[in-house]
Amino acid sequence: MLRSIIFNVDEELIRKAREKAARERISLNESFGAWLWEKAKADSCASQFDALMQSMDYVRAGQTFRRDEMNER
Repeated sequence: MLRSIIFNVDEELIRKAREKAARERISLNESFGAWLWEKAKADSCASQFDALMQSMDYVRAGQTFRRDEMNER
């Protein structure tokens, strides 16, 4: 379901955003939707990363390796 929202934005900013959207051959509405999707996705990625780090909290490296030890095969 699509929702309508209203923002108060400086006219110069809207003009620049419209010009950029026109260069990308999309509407300002599509451009904003893509931006909003990326913002929501970024939060999701950050949350997933935090969950991964939390799940690996038990890992303790405990030692450092010399160069020759790291390059052993």
